[in-house]
Amino acid sequence: MKMKTVFVLALLLNAGCAKQQSFQSPSHVEGSPFFVHLQSGFSGERMRVVVDGDQVFEGKPITNPLLGFAHEFGGSTDQTNMTVIIEIPEKEIYSTHIVDLTKAQGLGISVVNGKIVIQQANSFGYD
Repeated sequence: MKMKTVFVLALLLNAGCAKQQSFQSPSHVEGSPFFVHLQSGFSGERMRVVVDGDQVFEGKPITNPLLGFAHEFGGSTDQTNMTVIIEIPEKEIYSTHIVDLTKAQGLGISVVNGKIVIQQANSFGYD
């Protein structure tokens, strides 16, 4: 009985680890929808993300080391090219990026060696 419980627990844990996330645009969203995944390198410092002058996220995300994922959020903008500003004041990180949403609607944002790295995709997978 003990072996069966351990096996079921292992299956449940494995199912929770393999995660493919994509964005489904709500029907009421106007403009160009986008979604953001805060991925690796976040360790609880206050940060904010501003898109085209509007703050879309403020918080203290922490990356789950097993998944490489910290937080997700979405929004929309009136343009297909948007300006994204990422600020992590405690780490003295201030980064501005111009993103073309015609390439992909998703942004994966990571902190690597003290710098912001953005990758675009329509979905992200986490193991």
